[in-house]
Amino acid sequence: MRPLLIIIILFINIIFAQIVPFETSNIYSKKNDKIDMVYIDNKSIGHNLDYRMKENSNIIFLENQQVFETNISTESIDTYKVSLSYHNIPNDSKFFIIDKNSKAIIGPFYINSSKNEIDIGPIHSSDFIIQCILPGFTNLMDYSIKINKISSLEEFQLDDEKHYFKIPTNRNNPVIVITGFWPPTNEMIRHFSQDSILNPEGWQGENWRDSGYDIIAFFPEFEDPNCNNCGQGYGDFQVDYQNTSQDFWSLIPDLNPISIITFSRGFIDYSWELEYNYYNRTNWYGDYSAPIYPTPNPPDNDANTNFLRNSSLPMQSIVDEVNSSNLNLNSYIDINGDPGRFVSEFMGYHGVWYHDLHEFDSENPCFLAGHVHVGGLIDWDTARDATELTIEKVIEELDTYIYTLGDVNGDLNIDILDIVNSISHILGNEIFEGSSYYAADMNTDGIINIQDIILIINLII
Repeated sequence: MRPLLIIIILFINIIFAQIVPFETSNIYSKKNDKIDMVYIDNKSIGHNLDYRMKENSNIIFLENQQVFETNISTESIDTYKVSLSYHNIPNDSKFFIIDKNSKAIIGPFYINSSKNEIDIGPIHSSDFIIQCILPGFTNLMDYSIKINKISSLEEFQLDDEKHYFKIPTNRNNPVIVITGFWPPTNEMIRHFSQDSILNPEGWQGENWRDSGYDIIAFFPEFEDPNCNNCGQGYGDFQVDYQNTSQDFWSLIPDLNPISIITFSRGFIDYSWELEYNYYNRTNWYGDYSAPIYPTPNPPDNDANTNFLRNSSLPMQSIVDEVNSSNLNLNSYIDINGDPGRFVSEFMGYHGVWYHDLHEFDSENPCFLAGHVHVGGLIDWDTARDATELTIEKVIEELDTYIYTLGDVNGDLNIDILDIVNSISHILGNEIFEGSSYYAADMNTDGIINIQDIILIINLII
């Protein structure tokens, strides 16, 4: 694995667990407007609150359930996480966050019986409800639930050492593989499928937008294209451990992808969540068909149990691009969490696993791989737009890794402009760095001089 230097990491103890299979809260009090509002001004963000939910929340009594709802209003719209502590509540208690405006539902977040605190979120809002569901609960127990802190999720940067790869002048277009699971993630990448049955309008990924890259997509189908609780599906890359792994290792290596982006549905909201961590774990959630756990388990026999692999996607660039668009999505990086112990993380692990195996391959390297959780409320067209923005940023990053000898300016042509640029470097008017330097060094002697100019001229001729 490439060594990664984490420049800025915020929220060092945040755990944003993406819990699937599909579960959402079907409890939402119509009395929520009557809840005493907890107003958080900007000065209080990130500071201790010590707010007791038990004494200050709307309480809903249901059969075998007790539900607490706390109404939060912040001074500014931002992306927030909520830190809570609890005492003596049932082990299968769970939390949700509900956006009062969009009705987005974030969660569930399950408590850890070995701890007394939990971080939930993130949520992009200024008006939301924190919901705690206690099963099989009685009023006779001595218990407490407190909101300790509401913090803003700020950006951080990951910096990587780069290495460079020479592409032959007669090369085929490098391939970027993308995969999806539940909608909208299958529908948003359908136009990149080469399967005429799945994509009757025809493959749109060949030399996509004249970028020099081919985009190829794989995904399952579902009986109800607009399903919520979708199940396993059918076709390639079903939401099933065995099917996903078999399809991955039978289809992907033959394509020699230079990058892999895997997608799956995340929280029922409008998020575009980039996952950083992927574990070679054994404690997976069961899928829909026996055997319900990976075989083998852990999936990677060559790595230790719980071995950690990381995304190499240009995550902050993607986040910035999606958030600055007019798509009205909330994109962020889950830096310290995990993708959820279900088939989503399993798929994501396969992508970064392949990257780690082939990153330094001298013939067919894979430079970038990672997983994106897509909010379940995002419509297909918007999700498609966000997907293409993500691919664009990946291509921009790839272009800094790869080069073609002689194509100094990276315009996919070797012509007089490359000669002019090389002369400018020799004269000191322009200083090459990275892929441009390697592209101009035609004889690979570490120096750009007249000999390299002559070789470019010969290549043009």
